[in-house]
Amino acid sequence: MSKKQWKIIIGLNLLLATLTMLPFLPGPGFLYSPAQFFFNVGTISGIPGLFIVTSIFIIWIVRKFNTRKKEGSKKARLITVLLLTLFTIPFLTSIFLSSPLRNMSRKIAIARTDTMIPAIENYKRDKGIYPGKLEELREEYLSKIPSPLIIGIPEYGYENTGQSYRITFKQNVIMGFNFEIVVYDPTDSHKAIGEIQELYDCGTKHWKYYIYD
Repeated sequence: MSKKQWKIIIGLNLLLATLTMLPFLPGPGFLYSPAQFFFNVGTISGIPGLFIVTSIFIIWIVRKFNTRKKEGSKKARLITVLLLTLFTIPFLTSIFLSSPLRNMSRKIAIARTDTMIPAIENYKRDKGIYPGKLEELREEYLSKIPSPLIIGIPEYGYENTGQSYRITFKQNVIMGFNFEIVVYDPTDSHKAIGEIQELYDCGTKHWKYYIYD
């Protein structure tokens, strides 16, 4: 195949890999829904994709078997490689890159609360109670409520538990069936909800996460 054809193949696959990993990349939250769609499609594309590719490949080879045109042979190779990679690259990307990128996006979202947590504590110091919702921090304690700045994490959750509070956010793990729930609890009274009861350390004080099944 020519260099131009290889550039086409590499470019398309890089685009698909990026689209598949959108939920874990920095960006605006309004892309949440399409990002989840691309990630879910990439996750399930492997097995059915390989079946489709194999079927099309066999049909193509049969049709082109008797041709001796060089250009036809080049096109056959290009289409075959494209079909093989366009189905498998998103699948492989979702398998091997989603975990390290999820770790990265978790760290970014946690770091983005660095101004919000002190504001909550200052509110408690001044008023004697924790805010009922994050919006109560605006103007006096925060100019605006920070966003996680991750496409797959549109916003933070907040819960006033009376004597304390929790900040939460979640990320897709497997096609919307499993989510990673990340929790900040200054009392370290973390509790996993769901079938999987194991808690994981985030590497930052008072932050832990669990997989909700």
